[in-house]
Amino acid sequence: MSGLEVQETRDYIEHQLAVVGSEHPVFTTEAMDEIHAHTRGISRKINKVCTACLLDAVLRRNKLVDAMHVSQILTEFKD
Repeated sequence: MSGLEVQETRDYIEHQLAVVGSEHPVFTTEAMDEIHAHTRGISRKINKVCTACLLDAVLRRNKLVDAMHVSQILTEFKD
């Protein structure tokens, strides 16, 4: 089974955020592309990376997760 394509990954992340009530962008397009590159579009992995990024963003009081933030999390984050 193959993973989601890049645009499907973006749509998946945005849909998951909409389900929980987010009305504003949380991840930049570049951040979602970085997540896709790391997870190869596997939804379980996307969820894990997004959760780690969101938790870190809350701790840092950041309202937007960018590609640099994702890269930083991925260096600390092991599958």
